[in-house]
Amino acid sequence: MLRGTEVSLECEISGTPPFDVTWYKDKRQIRSSKKYKVTAKNYHTSIRILNVEVADVGEYQCKAQNDVGSDTCFCTMKLKEPPKFVTKINSVTVVVGEPVEFQARVEGSQPISVQWLKDKEEIIRESENTKITFMENIATLQLVHTETSSAGKYICQIRNDAGSRECMATLTILEPAVIVEKAEPMRVTIGDACTLECKVAGTPELSTGWFKDGKELTSSQKYRITFVNKVSTLKIMDTEKEDGGLYTFAVQNDVGKSSCTASVEVLGWLCSLSSIFY
Repeated sequence: MLRGTEVSLECEISGTPPFDVTWYKDKRQIRSSKKYKVTAKNYHTSIRILNVEVADVGEYQCKAQNDVGSDTCFCTMKLKEPPKFVTKINSVTVVVGEPVEFQARVEGSQPISVQWLKDKEEIIRESENTKITFMENIATLQLVHTETSSAGKYICQIRNDAGSRECMATLTILEPAVIVEKAEPMRVTIGDACTLECKVAGTPELSTGWFKDGKELTSSQKYRITFVNKVSTLKIMDTEKEDGGLYTFAVQNDVGKSSCTASVEVLGWLCSLSSIFY
């Protein structure tokens, strides 16, 4: 039974009338009142319980008798409990590609239905990559392989005839640092500027660096180093012959790192001499 509702218990009687019918709750006699409405007519008797509450839970007994005998029937009435979370789902942080699992333990009157949602609107359904189970009051959502689009807020909703509840957790996806556009080999004339550029991706904070011959370069009058909108640029000012060689770019974050190398060739001036005789 549900709290606040109205419940009717009924019995059919057989035998020779007239019948004397008495109702009991936990062995105490019940009579018609503001709480109970007892009726008995012909071969039918009932008790109506108004505005059900916790105090109405218990064993109800109907006793019918006539001049030659009596009979009794029993009924146990329980209150349907709304569902609630014993343990809620927890927020999780994983590296893209890794599996993830949300799990909650619930209790309440059966049957309990479970529904999972993402970002409050999208209903999550079983698929090859998504496994949903509800066994022994444990609700589980598994993502076999996470993608960047898997990030968001996940909601577990539980419901039965007595009410509903929900809890929410956040899934954060970390992407390893990676170079998506590498620097190209460069040929530059001595005295000109030379620019190397790399575009990166990954979860911030991203740490970047440019190196030549194993030594890290820093911004100076010789080098201009910038990192804007995930694009790192090394500009070599007024190139000289010794600026030729291999340049390495490296990027890293908490979950990964990547590097690439590009060559710079510095060309000398091409001069031609001519003699003019008069």
